[in-house]
Amino acid sequence: MTDNMFTAHGTVVVSDEQRGTALVRAKDGETYFVICSKGYVLSVNLRTQQVRQALYPERHVESPFAALASSGGLFYTGAGRMFLEYDPVTNEFTYYSKNWPDELNVGFRLAESSAGLILIASHPTCRLSAYDPRTREITDYGRMDDREKYIGYIVEDEKGWIYMGIGTERRQMVAFNPKTGEKRQFLSEPERQQGSGYFHKGRDGKIYGHVQDDLHPCKGKFEWKRFLDGKGEPVPEAEVSPLAANYGGYGYSWGVNSPGTNPGLIKKLNLDEHELAYIHPETGAEISMRLEYFSYGAGLARMVGGPDGKLYGCSAHPCHFYSFDPKAGRIADYGKSFGRFICTYAVQGPIIGGACYTHGHIVHFDTGKPITQAPGPGQERNPRVVGSHDEIYRPRSSASHPDGKRMVFGGFAGYGAVGGGLCVYNVETGEQTVIRNEELVPYQSTVCMRFLKNGDLLCANTIETPGGAAPKTSEAELFQFDLDKRSIVRRAVPVPGAREVSVFEIDDAGLAHGITSDSIYSSASNAKFVGSGNAVYFVFDIGAWKTLHSRKLPEYGIPILGGMLKGKNGMIYGIMTKAIYRIDPGRRAFEIIAAPPSDIGSGMAIMDGRLYFGCGADLWSCRI
Repeated sequence: MTDNMFTAHGTVVVSDEQRGTALVRAKDGETYFVICSKGYVLSVNLRTQQVRQALYPERHVESPFAALASSGGLFYTGAGRMFLEYDPVTNEFTYYSKNWPDELNVGFRLAESSAGLILIASHPTCRLSAYDPRTREITDYGRMDDREKYIGYIVEDEKGWIYMGIGTERRQMVAFNPKTGEKRQFLSEPERQQGSGYFHKGRDGKIYGHVQDDLHPCKGKFEWKRFLDGKGEPVPEAEVSPLAANYGGYGYSWGVNSPGTNPGLIKKLNLDEHELAYIHPETGAEISMRLEYFSYGAGLARMVGGPDGKLYGCSAHPCHFYSFDPKAGRIADYGKSFGRFICTYAVQGPIIGGACYTHGHIVHFDTGKPITQAPGPGQERNPRVVGSHDEIYRPRSSASHPDGKRMVFGGFAGYGAVGGGLCVYNVETGEQTVIRNEELVPYQSTVCMRFLKNGDLLCANTIETPGGAAPKTSEAELFQFDLDKRSIVRRAVPVPGAREVSVFEIDDAGLAHGITSDSIYSSASNAKFVGSGNAVYFVFDIGAWKTLHSRKLPEYGIPILGGMLKGKNGMIYGIMTKAIYRIDPGRRAFEIIAAPPSDIGSGMAIMDGRLYFGCGADLWSCRI
């Protein structure tokens, strides 16, 4: 679709990933395999092979984090701020609730109590609630920790005590008695290190737990305890009963929730590739089938204009690598490439470098060679992952060094950490050097950067901590960094009180034009936000090292990370969720070019007089 200004180039990736699965022994006696994804559930009758899809009520398009099959033959999940009950027999949502104003993810973890209550752990308030399917009432038990944001594990013992593993900045193990309201915390303050508490119900029906260094299930040697009646006693690892076959609702990528049903019935599930293989519950034969479903499309992440005249980018959840050829008007979807999506790009000659969420994977892509996803003998993948660095676990920024060889990537550190680092990648030698947060502005993360003419790096920071920790500083800084000496030259707060300097660009006169934000974004593709933008446009004199001008912007939404670039005409262009804008540096004028067709979630690239951006799963461009 084209009008005088906008062109819709289409939905880039029409596919989804499984976000939780469960084997439900339903009220009709049939066994259903239920898959939840962004905006819907799929239900497969394992006996008849019938597949049915049900969209979330009110066309609610959010992604779950957990799935639960109940003893009552129903399926439960949460998606964003919506909690859902689904009956696979009728293919209907029999209950849902959106009354969760303080949460980003309702049902981040789920479990069922012996009384048939559905236990709901929510993020980021670290609250525990219980839904009664009989009365359809929800009881709020309150916060299980006054600072932490994640309840990663939730189980109940035979006495009715509920145990929760909490993280990520100051891990904790908590026991809660819903009858009395008593709450017990097992870790003393010195023991509350980065990581999470862990609990599981063993095959013997008893509760086991330990502390670990990550939110996700870990392998290794642990100091285990066995828990009962709100108390824990050390137990040798050899006596720890393995995790029961019906996993405890721990997360969307960690197994099939299957109370009373053998999870081994499911042999393969790849929703992205529409593949399901399972063992027929009556005949024992292995069934392979193609899953057909409606998809809203995978949201787009950051994009970049390539040196070959094509646009490149990734979708998020699932991650597909794609290109768009403006001359041919054609999108090419190359499927899964790196397991995760690229959050920021830099270009040196024919090489596009990228950094991926999660674990800061560094990606090397030679645009002068064919894209090769399944290389033969003696071939290399292109693009390929060349390194990983948790110091930039959630990458957000990048810049290309004037020497034509190096790229620098920055971003947030991992779960529970405060303040990210930088990674320097030499595209010729392959050398990768990490600069830790202690050498930068402590407890802040770099979300935008540009090189100065003298080779120093100008970096813009945020105080935010999307991995669950609490910010330790109060206002975002700019800093000038000597990359060769690995030292800060000078620091400044361009806009007092701003939590984030989201974007900036340097004009031809050497002035930095930027926008701050006080919003917290909760997804790597900047598709979901909390609060208002409270955006401020400012002009910063790099030579004099002071702010020359600032003014609060009207409510154009949130500035999109990576969403500001200088055009060949010297003008600066950018995107916010509800506006496409232009900055005239000479007049210090911030001007709206157009309102987008729908909220912008990602961007951006400028190619041949057009500005490219993403609205959800759709690629758009605007004539500038």
